[in-house]
Amino acid sequence: MKKILVIYGKSSTGKTTTINDIFIKLSPNGTNIIEPKTQIGGDSKDFTVVLSYNNQSIGILSMGDKQGDVDDFINNHKYCDVILIAYNERFKTIKTSLLQYADLIYKFNKIAANDTDNAKVRQDVISKI
Repeated sequence: MKKILVIYGKSSTGKTTTINDIFIKLSPNGTNIIEPKTQIGGDSKDFTVVLSYNNQSIGILSMGDKQGDVDDFINNHKYCDVILIAYNERFKTIKTSLLQYADLIYKFNKIAANDTDNAKVRQDVISKI
C-alpha cells in the first residue's frame, strides 16, 4: 500500500456521502472492479469496494464508525496502492502498526454535510489518487 486517504470528521458531516460521490466519479472512467461493491452495516449507503483506476488498486471503506472495522479493512487490503476510508474523529488514531504499510497518509477534514464541503473534499481526495 502506498497511500492512505482518510476523510475524517464528526458524525453526520457527510463522510459517507462524499465517499459515495468519489466512487461514482471514478466508476465511469475506465474503472475495473476487483472486489465488488458490498453494502455493510445498517446504513444502505455504507460499502466496501476495491477497484482499479489509473493502473492503481484502490480499496474503499465508507463506514468509519467502528475503529476495529477500519483497522481490519486496512490490514486485509495491504495489497492496494491506495486505501480511502471514512473515519469518525471520536477515534484518536488509526493503529500505528497498520500505518507502517503506507508511504503517504493524507487527511481530509469533513466539517459539514453540505454540497460545497462535499465537492471540495471530493476534489481534494481525487487529486491525491
